[in-house]
Amino acid sequence: MSMASEGTPFNSTARVRRGVVSLFLANGLSFVAVGLSYLVLSRILTPAELGLYSAALVIGSFGTMVLDAGVKNTVIKSQINVTKSQEEVLVGLLLVGSILLVAILLLSYRPLSYLRPEVQHDYLFLVLFGAIYLVSYPFIVVPTAMLERRLAYTGLAWIESLGLLIERAAPLPLLLWSQAGIHSFTIALLVGRALRVIALTMMYPVRPRLPTRERAREIWHLLVEGVWFQLAIATALVRDNLAVILIGPLFGKQWMGYYAWGLQLCMIASQAFVQIASRVSLPVLAQSSNSNERWAYCVTQSKVLTIFTGPVLLVLLSVISQADRVLFGGKWQVATLLLPFLFLRTLPGMSTTPLGILVMVQAGSRAYAKASAIWTAAEFAGALALVTLLGPTGLAWSLAFLAWVGYAALLRAAGPRPPQVLKELLVAILVRPSLLCAAAGALVLHYFSASNLLPFWLVCFLAAVIVFGSVATEPTVRRMAAQRRRA
Repeated sequence: MSMASEGTPFNSTARVRRGVVSLFLANGLSFVAVGLSYLVLSRILTPAELGLYSAALVIGSFGTMVLDAGVKNTVIKSQINVTKSQEEVLVGLLLVGSILLVAILLLSYRPLSYLRPEVQHDYLFLVLFGAIYLVSYPFIVVPTAMLERRLAYTGLAWIESLGLLIERAAPLPLLLWSQAGIHSFTIALLVGRALRVIALTMMYPVRPRLPTRERAREIWHLLVEGVWFQLAIATALVRDNLAVILIGPLFGKQWMGYYAWGLQLCMIASQAFVQIASRVSLPVLAQSSNSNERWAYCVTQSKVLTIFTGPVLLVLLSVISQADRVLFGGKWQVATLLLPFLFLRTLPGMSTTPLGILVMVQAGSRAYAKASAIWTAAEFAGALALVTLLGPTGLAWSLAFLAWVGYAALLRAAGPRPPQVLKELLVAILVRPSLLCAAAGALVLHYFSASNLLPFWLVCFLAAVIVFGSVATEPTVRRMAAQRRRA
């Protein structure tokens, strides 16, 4: 049975719009809460403690990446209906895999303690954090994939946002008013993931079924297709976590914490839009059989992402030093020096995100995996060389400029493109009225901020005015607002 015959109006513009609005509202509220908790964590945690928390998140991310095997995205974009029996076998197979991965984490304690004695104190926290991620994942990923396949984002968005809010914000009261210490993050993660499992089970129940050989044959086509996509995700995780992979072992938890702080700040400023866009793009592009329409969608999405994130990042750079002095006592001064480089990396990311989805849909998971591997190999080699030459700041230089290698690799993997599309993509992310206005305003604001000529609250107010004013200069935004009023 094809996707079209599942009874869901995939091509309904109104349905997509309602889902996107729900995602933006729910994720927007959760990102505001995460941003506020980020400010408090920046005050009460040391760079080393933040680095340890970042390492735990990396273990969870890598573990679920290995466990997933590309199943989620393969289910979403599959043109063949996934039966209830296949869903149940998928949950059972993933659950068995999660138990095996937790066992590997436990058995790794002694050899790692022998090689790196300093990890003994932190290993229990890392194992518990990773185990919660892994064991809860099978009960989250399959219902989520089936709901996204149907573009049923409304309830899903609020479930995910509430879970994320608990996981990221709930550690604060525990850190402030309990003796849990670093395990505050473990407790909050357990509560947040449990809530998501319960809510998703009520919304789309799927019980695990033992994956026998006969049952595994039913889902074999999903696993084969998913392997290539998961290889791409694996290389992307390596690319996005070079601070943990390279900087942590070479320069310690403190420098790892500096990078984690800067990357988290860029994530809060930009990823609310990027993550939503990538999730909506996959099922929408999978429904289109017209290559020109897909390219047009990619260009439009790159433009919109840049409009709503570029001004925020530019203005943020102009006030971050004063914010560090006023809010955090200068504790993150080193990290603020890394931010301009991280911003330069984020800018092409406004286009690589929709472009990557386009490659996966148009050229297949194998082409996407190859392009991602080329990108990661270039970034890893460049980071290693620059870290050797310049020390820990070498990674920032590498991150700033080698993202364009990935852009070129994805563009080539997407296959033949309509004339002028390359120019349109570059203009969409580099030549925007909002970026020019934000850059001009940020320069003026930086002068007043660096000189301490204005109180910090007034600097923040002016920063918000510059961001909203810059976004309002875009014809695309005014057109969207006019269409919204007419609707």
